[in-house]
Amino acid sequence: MTRYGTIALVAGASSGIGKACAGYLRHLGCHVYGTYRTTSCQGVRTESSRGGFSEMIPMDVHDDASVDGAVAHVLKRESTLNILIDSAGFSLAGPLRQVPQGRPRAGHRPRRPGLDARADSVTKRPVDRFLPASR
Repeated sequence: MTRYGTIALVAGASSGIGKACAGYLRHLGCHVYGTYRTTSCQGVRTESSRGGFSEMIPMDVHDDASVDGAVAHVLKRESTLNILIDSAGFSLAGPLRQVPQGRPRAGHRPRRPGLDARADSVTKRPVDRFLPASR
């Protein structure tokens, strides 16, 4: 249980900081839906002794239909979303809700070579879809 609520979505939870965040929230007793693009995480669900769990679901932040599918999956099981952590391959700073969809930010560099550097549109997809559910 956190002071922010108990239902969380962690984009990019298959590795790195996203995986660590998902594990920590699960340990606190949260219901965590972690997203992945690789099939190695397909169907993985882990329970904690405090009543929390993490369930891995497919979501590609580059694809509107994929994000919409993840939204539908979470909201079908939970009535709300309290925590959204986006660690899906990019770093971005600034007031995200004020960034226009589809406009690259100056100076942005992807964390891994070869990834699309349109971080604002990539990051905004989950935020724009899940924010109404968190109110």
